[in-house]
Amino acid sequence: MSANGIAIIFAPCLLRTNKAVQAQELLKQINKQQLCIEKILNEQVRKYRETLQDIKIIDQAKTTAEERLTKVRQSIRATQSKTNSKSKKDVESQPLEEDPESLEEQERVINSHIKSLRKEKEELTSGLPMFEYRHSSDDDIDDIDSTEDADLQSNDSPFDGPGVEMLI
Repeated sequence: MSANGIAIIFAPCLLRTNKAVQAQELLKQINKQQLCIEKILNEQVRKYRETLQDIKIIDQAKTTAEERLTKVRQSIRATQSKTNSKSKKDVESQPLEEDPESLEEQERVINSHIKSLRKEKEELTSGLPMFEYRHSSDDDIDDIDSTEDADLQSNDSPFDGPGVEMLI
């Protein structure tokens, strides 16, 4: 349902006065009330969408950082395997692509960045309202019917009057 539809339905309920006002004056106020509620709803929906967009951007940044972390760790392993396989003399004569210390520093920085992204996402997510699924009225009726059927089945007794024994 649109914000306009919701506002039309709920504005008179939410913004009614305690004063005894003639019905004609109340009808004049409905349009203003509806516009007020509609603006509030549109603003809340806009904030909600912005928060969801921020969460999406954070997820993308986290994915990129995790991919970079994987590459840095692969470089660290490759550097360590090169160092172990070659003699000390060969290592000194050939400069490495990346310094192992700088790779480890990059790994620490990326790890802290990923942690901060997770924390920021948790903060944004906790600020979102929780929506709970409510069963439709048809589901409620079905539940009531099944409960009543179970009660009736458990209370099945012959239609004999009190004190009358049933002979079998």
